[in-house]
Amino acid sequence: MTGDSSRWSWISLKAEAARSESQDIGALDLEALFASSERAK
Repeated sequence: MTGDSSRWSWISLKAEAARSESQDIGALDLEALFASSERAK
């Protein structure tokens, strides 16, 4: 459970950083990151 919450907080930080750079690119990056993490399961 701890691993999941730390992974999601890392994703949130990455999403925040991406959003500050470019909302469009940040959204695409987050979708790609989420898809790859789902495939890894």
